[in-house]
Amino acid sequence: MTISLEITQKTSGSWTPWLTDGEHEVLFRIAEDTLCWCLAGAAASFEFGTYRLTPGLEKEFATFVTLRRHGELRGCIGCVEPGEALARSVHRHTHRAATEDVRFAPVSERERLQIDIGISILSALHPIESEEEFDVGRHGILLRKDGCSAVYLPQVAQEQGWGREETLESLCHKGGLPAGAWRSNARMMVFESVSLHREKTP
Repeated sequence: MTISLEITQKTSGSWTPWLTDGEHEVLFRIAEDTLCWCLAGAAASFEFGTYRLTPGLEKEFATFVTLRRHGELRGCIGCVEPGEALARSVHRHTHRAATEDVRFAPVSERERLQIDIGISILSALHPIESEEEFDVGRHGILLRKDGCSAVYLPQVAQEQGWGREETLESLCHKGGLPAGAWRSNARMMVFESVSLHREKTP
């Protein structure tokens, strides 16, 4: 049986980074090669020269990389503000998701072929004045208060079946804040995302 690898795209709202199918393919090549590079010990610098880096892939975007094994979370790390080219951001966060997510042991060689990679590309952050402006499913959300912060991508609340207040309460717990801390003097910022996945189909 042969396995074809198809990249699927899901947008949380109307925002898009306007990338082509070819650029999506390059991002997954970088992510998959990064995983192999990590497992080989990452002794040498990662070489970007073998990839066709278009202006779209050189533009700065915030990203998250999510690793799953048999459908279960295996690592997820990213940033909410852009600081480097998209291609390099995907490389860095794949590396960190595979080796630095404190919730999990580093990904092992025996797991490599079982790991599915997801790439989320984020829009700019937009401050909101009230939780009523937070549109569950459309928006990811960043909550900051008293030096603590926590973030969820747009798909998290949908996957968990949470409403607005459940999401905000979970964010407080995740960020080490007391229950209900989001109700006063908390700073909330929202964003949209485009999520890319490779789906393995026979």
